[in-house]
Amino acid sequence: MQFQKYLKKNISIFMLILAVFLVPIFGLHGETVDELNSKIREQQKKILELDKQIQEQRQKVLQVGAEKSGVQSVINQLEASRKKIQSSISQTQAEIKESELTIQKLGLEINTKEENITENQSVIAKSIRKINQLQSTSLLEVLLTNESTSRFWDHVSRLESFNIEVRNKINSLRDLNVELKEKQELTEEEKRELELQTDELRGEHQSVEATKQEKAAILKQVADKEKTYQQILDQKILAKKQFEQELTNFESQLKIILDKSAFPTANNSVLQWPVDNVRITQNFGGTEFAKTNPGIYGRPFHNGTDFGVPIGEKVKASLSGTIQGTGNTDAYPGCVSWGRWILVKHDNGLTTLYAHLSSTIVSPGQRVETGQTIGFSGNSGASTGPHLHFTLYASQGVTIRQFSEFKSGSGCAATGATTPTAPLDAYLNPMDYLPSL
Repeated sequence: MQFQKYLKKNISIFMLILAVFLVPIFGLHGETVDELNSKIREQQKKILELDKQIQEQRQKVLQVGAEKSGVQSVINQLEASRKKIQSSISQTQAEIKESELTIQKLGLEINTKEENITENQSVIAKSIRKINQLQSTSLLEVLLTNESTSRFWDHVSRLESFNIEVRNKINSLRDLNVELKEKQELTEEEKRELELQTDELRGEHQSVEATKQEKAAILKQVADKEKTYQQILDQKILAKKQFEQELTNFESQLKIILDKSAFPTANNSVLQWPVDNVRITQNFGGTEFAKTNPGIYGRPFHNGTDFGVPIGEKVKASLSGTIQGTGNTDAYPGCVSWGRWILVKHDNGLTTLYAHLSSTIVSPGQRVETGQTIGFSGNSGASTGPHLHFTLYASQGVTIRQFSEFKSGSGCAATGATTPTAPLDAYLNPMDYLPSL
């Protein structure tokens, strides 16, 4: 009787496990796991080679950027940036191919687990049928019908053996189920990574297009005349100065009682670098440049940190959060300012702005994680050279407003262009929260 209860308990466990296996999974047939592993290794080797090319192209961009800021120097820098981005595109395509191969390999491994599960289920079913046959005769009947005690115990031993076999197979099924779930989770992770890589590829293509358009515009405007180019550059600086002055005048009127308990105190472990290759070209606050050129910022004060990076570098979220807004002021005549920008509101009371981008690959309301690529560096807006402008705010103060709220006259003020704004007290020094150099 106790044995029968034990058997029924095992059968219940068996049925429960069968139910667990009824989950949607997929697999791909064709190549073997070893063949796919070989292809994955080839892609990894290709990725490393492309990464070396990217580093070489990046050095060329920096070398060209260090030359005299003339027409030909800018053209050369744009061309070097374009080549670097093209290499980066090839690398991303190789990474996408690697992810596809990994998903295919995981699909084959999932199929193998499914086959093992089916085989174990078949053995368990067979064992249960045998146990049922043996159990159809009571132990007392077996004892009375057997001529010797040894045959009786042989019968009991077979019952116990089948019981052990069922128990072992159920344990094996449990293990296979765990492995199957792990493979499924890896597959889903690879899918998510593939989606992110596809988004990055789209952004890189946009960066190439932006670079080509900027190069064509310069050539069309100046026709290789240095004097004409310098005049255009001066006009851009003047437009930047006007925007900074108007924004500062507006923000100076905004008042806020800053609740300092609503965001972290200065700590160099709060944020991560928004770019991989850190080269700071302009610090936050009353820098020497800002003091000697107060007209550039409307006051002797720089409201962010500038990173000197070539066009097409990955710009990453410095902390997880939600995209509060994106914009492209270049799409609106007369709105020379941030160009393409992204504003990320973090969960800890801080908000970050990423400006002068060549492309963006996120949308308002989207959730992003620390280190996730959200756009690519550029030279859009009121920028006199490729760089990333990075501003840090106390979230309680920053809002997204239309230019018409602080910019008078027609043109930009009549458009729907928007920009982040904040009371001056809500600006924080990014270097107080970024890793120590």
